[in-house]
Amino acid sequence: MKISEEKKCIECGAYKGHSPKCSLMGEAYAKKTLIDYYEAWLEMETKHRKYADRLYKRIEVLKKEAEFWKGKYTVVKNENNKLRKK
Repeated sequence: MKISEEKKCIECGAYKGHSPKCSLMGEAYAKKTLIDYYEAWLEMETKHRKYADRLYKRIEVLKKEAEFWKGKYTVVKNENNKLRKK
């Protein structure tokens, strides 16, 4: 037998620890795993929140820019209509 096969869990087949649904998992290992999963989730959530915030700020800037150009277009359109009517 290889060394890695000796450390392999009998029920779930995991090489390090146990899978989340393994019945052989102890309470201490379950607590440690829960903390690790929470930290991983929190890291991903923080990264995605920062990305979403950047996108939201960019959308706000683009909305303001669109309103600016919409106003410019209206002004130019009115001036052209006045000049055409003369």
